[in-house]
Amino acid sequence: MMIKIMEINNLDHNKVWLMREAMGPYYVFFERTIEQQAMFYSQIHAYHIENHTLQPYVFDSNVQLISEGNYAGILYFASLHKDANGSSFVISKLILDGFIKEDIISIPLHIDINLDIYTLRSSLVSIDERYCLFFLPNKNFSFNANFYSEVLLIDSSQKTSYSLSMNSTTYSDVLLNLSECKIGNKGNTIVFKAGRINSFEKRAQWKKSNNDYTSEALLVLDKTDFVTSVMNKSDASPLMNTKFEGNETIGIIGKGSETLIYFKENFEEDITEVYSIQLASGKTVSKFQIDEHFSSIVAYSDRLYGAKENTKNGHYSYLSFADQKTHVLGSDVLVYLDENVTITARPHHIGSFNLKIKMTNMIENKLFTDKKYLYDFERNTLIIY
Repeated sequence: MMIKIMEINNLDHNKVWLMREAMGPYYVFFERTIEQQAMFYSQIHAYHIENHTLQPYVFDSNVQLISEGNYAGILYFASLHKDANGSSFVISKLILDGFIKEDIISIPLHIDINLDIYTLRSSLVSIDERYCLFFLPNKNFSFNANFYSEVLLIDSSQKTSYSLSMNSTTYSDVLLNLSECKIGNKGNTIVFKAGRINSFEKRAQWKKSNNDYTSEALLVLDKTDFVTSVMNKSDASPLMNTKFEGNETIGIIGKGSETLIYFKENFEEDITEVYSIQLASGKTVSKFQIDEHFSSIVAYSDRLYGAKENTKNGHYSYLSFADQKTHVLGSDVLVYLDENVTITARPHHIGSFNLKIKMTNMIENKLFTDKKYLYDFERNTLIIY
């Protein structure tokens, strides 16, 4: 499928950043402001993908947390409130179609640590138009302690919350150490990845040859089954629940509408494997196995590449898993690559880039100057702004 390139103008790219995933039919850009050494979200811009309309929305109070993308076109956000009775997070939701705001619930915070640090370590995850998850951080910052102390399922319809505490399910350790959450299968499946560590950090732990390592896991659940189990304080039946120990590391490469692609690296055997998960069933299929170690693995459309760094000059080359061809790009940053199109970026100012698009059927390259960008794997679309 040919990549789609979408340039969005009328935005000050020095002030806005694009959310990593679409929210229903919208791409959402956010602005942040710093006041008294505290950072918060001040407004968003919702870009309708089909209608090509761009609408701003200004929050009526400082917002500390916003949720990632979902299929419903809903943004959940949290505002920190302080009064004589203490501090609390007010959880709200915003329907992007018409910017309809609704306050849901206030969560009291009984903490004795710095509020700014506590906020930075909190997280808000959107599930659908009714539910979101609120992750409360652990006050214990020691190595291998659970990153979160509690997870709350927020019900915006009933304006209530359900606690998923440390011992409530057999997969609590996954949620309490969450690093990524993906919603797929048209919003019907949830993927949780546990293990807040990069592959090179995990390899460094393994080289020390001791038992102090960060465990990683992939948990795939049916959304309805998960929500029901939290409300009933019972266990859901995972579609997939796999743990990876000290000699292995994993990473999510990309999520399609019905599948999720991830890699697993085995340090002892120096083998990299790429798998595809069918999100409706949890069935896992091996796509590639290569006896090499890569700095990273990227996916563009239906093509996978392993990145290798030249330690002498810092340049990267990319090995195509499909045809074993190596693509050398020099010092430029790879943005997209397939058999017909190569898109690269070179830093322009702090946070912005010059992009070059090279196509096999074009005599001249197409250039974009002083821009930001993000590649949407699910839609195979490059957004330039």
